[in-house]
Amino acid sequence: MKSISDNIAKSLWIAFDATHSFFTPDQAYPYILGIIGLKSLSDRGGDDVVRWNEIASEPYDVDSVLNAALFRVEAAYPEYRGWFDDLDYNFKTFGDHQAWSRLWQPVVSAVSEIDFVKMLDEDPQALHRLCIKLHEFVSLTTGAKGVLETPESLAALMSVLLAPQDGQTVYDPFCRGGITLISAMSRARDRDSDAHLDLYAQSPYHEAARNTQINMFVAGERDIHVAAGDVIRNPGFVNGRNVKTFDRILCTTPFGVKNWGEEIARYDPFGRFTYGIPPATQGDFAYLQHCIASLSDDGVLAAVVSPSLLFKERREGEIRRRIIEADLVEAVVRLPPKLLSHTAIPVVLLVIRRTKPETRRGKILFIDASKGFMPGRSQNTLREEDITAIEKAYNAFSEIESYSAVCSIKTIAEHGFSLEVSDYVIEASDLEVTLDLEGALRELDKLHQRRAGQYEEMHATLARLMKHMEME
Repeated sequence: MKSISDNIAKSLWIAFDATHSFFTPDQAYPYILGIIGLKSLSDRGGDDVVRWNEIASEPYDVDSVLNAALFRVEAAYPEYRGWFDDLDYNFKTFGDHQAWSRLWQPVVSAVSEIDFVKMLDEDPQALHRLCIKLHEFVSLTTGAKGVLETPESLAALMSVLLAPQDGQTVYDPFCRGGITLISAMSRARDRDSDAHLDLYAQSPYHEAARNTQINMFVAGERDIHVAAGDVIRNPGFVNGRNVKTFDRILCTTPFGVKNWGEEIARYDPFGRFTYGIPPATQGDFAYLQHCIASLSDDGVLAAVVSPSLLFKERREGEIRRRIIEADLVEAVVRLPPKLLSHTAIPVVLLVIRRTKPETRRGKILFIDASKGFMPGRSQNTLREEDITAIEKAYNAFSEIESYSAVCSIKTIAEHGFSLEVSDYVIEASDLEVTLDLEGALRELDKLHQRRAGQYEEMHATLARLMKHMEME
């Protein structure tokens, strides 16, 4: 993915630095996003609504003019109505009105330096990339608050494999900031500049839902539906007695959640847990089954999951067996360690397809992509070439020595329905070597004869040399 320019990065750094006395980066994040969104909309033809010069020239009540601008945006664009309800730049909780009012002046000044028209001329997907970079920065600086946020390179990988197309519905049921959906939209627009996706997100809590909406505002996307709450207890998108279904789903599922809602699952009104109910203290397969239930007839899911899902036994092993026997699993990709900020374990990408093509039915592709990455101090990253290698192997759906293998469900059953990639993709060092012993002995005999001849030639040469020296 292209990077944002140094000038833009400098402006954003100044904006965050200006607020550090009042906020941590994750607290300042939605407010700075809101200001960026207003400037972007102004540059892209919405200045009659935003009135950026009025904001930039206000010496005292910057908070009030920012609030007024957001109010005008909601009035002019009904799609944004309700998105900025919690984005109040007028902090009445602070004692010194002048201090917190002036807080926004350097932020507005820094954002004023960004020319969004020029930025979009140079890169039509620049707003998408800007949102992704900003969110990644905040996630990396907030420690635990960034837990389960899908990093940029993983979102890019999932978008490449799912290849969303114009008119499709795309859903992230565990959305923390909209990065997966922005990546999907960016991928679709890279292939078709006029592509339109109908985006859906459910965020685990209200703050994450708000950040998702404001990210979409900055990205210039209006057609997104955002719900807040737990997907097990309160799925945000339903259709009668079923959950709504989608063409493409990409997400990072929660890991090892206790008290995930087993009591709800036993009497689930939406019939999502047809493959079995996981233990009350391990919700991984519950979240995966919610995703499967949310797939349309032609739907495809790319989910980053804990590696333990591949080999767990007992109740969870039985759930995995049923999912495999239903021929839903299309590919299992073993990824490098430390791709997520909150864990060093090498996570796994599952690709699940509701209806496989005829040539892939009864088979699963295993890819060992654990060795291809850019190392980082706190977090590793998939490079573009790593993503391309995975994409090529996935599209080829064939065996590549030490990298990928295609196995029948019968073979997988013989391995106890394990989905461990190392059970099927054999490293070169582990391959059996067939030794032709007789041929090796013949070759050794030839080498001995050749050496003997060389010794004889050497002795003859030395004899001639000594004779020549005696004559002298």
